[in-house]
Amino acid sequence: MTNIQNKNLILVYKDTGVSPECFKQTMNLLKNTLDPTYEIQSIRGSDIALKGIPESAALFILPGGSDIPYTLKLNGAGNLNIQEYVENGGSFLGICAGSYYGAAFVEFDKGGKQEVIGERELAFFKGNAIGPILAPYSYTSPSGSLAAKINTVFDNIPEAYTFYNGGGFFEDAYEFENTKILATYENDLAAIIHIQCGKGNVVLSSVHFEYNPDLLNQKEPLYKNIIPLLKKYNWQRDILTSELMQILKVKTHENLPKCNPNHLDQSRKKDPTPSGIS
Repeated sequence: MTNIQNKNLILVYKDTGVSPECFKQTMNLLKNTLDPTYEIQSIRGSDIALKGIPESAALFILPGGSDIPYTLKLNGAGNLNIQEYVENGGSFLGICAGSYYGAAFVEFDKGGKQEVIGERELAFFKGNAIGPILAPYSYTSPSGSLAAKINTVFDNIPEAYTFYNGGGFFEDAYEFENTKILATYENDLAAIIHIQCGKGNVVLSSVHFEYNPDLLNQKEPLYKNIIPLLKKYNWQRDILTSELMQILKVKTHENLPKCNPNHLDQSRKKDPTPSGIS
């Protein structure tokens, strides 16, 4: 078994169904927040099905996009290999479509033109992922995008603003064994959860905490009220990322903020005396 210190590989799924924008944002997040000793690579569904996920992988990420194509590539051997990897001590991060895919049952746009309803094999979360929860979703435009406020369990970041587009919630997550709610929407429904799966860890996030507002299309009219808010609170995204990566046993860059930088500035102004000196 590979020692956790020797797990130096980060794998990001890149195959049919993955949104190019989500993949770009995910890769940017990893390159700018993780310890530089990690090697970041993409991986295809056929490789997962044939070879599995190597023990040297510290984290496997399933980004946002459309989850039905994920089933076409991963059902059967691919999902079994992902489950085995996690149960033996690996870490899995599913974001938006990837978080739906990590649930036992998906209920998306029920009764609507984009309805997707059905069981999923990974089933890290044993319940239902239901959405979209905050706004209607469009595959052709960002019309359902929001700067969503979430409340978290982390003392150093009790709330955060994150990019949202199409995410759901994890129904009755508090009722399931080995499952912890890490963040909720303002309506108290579960937005981010952690599942202990065998020796490994799974984080499912319905919100796009990986999205850097600087990489969004600054000329998109639908982002007019979103980008300024996300930029103002972008430090929250850094702290949230650090907390989630810690749960996933992944090391972040030492310069990543651990608390509100404004509080530090205010503290320095109030008390310029170095700590421990009277």
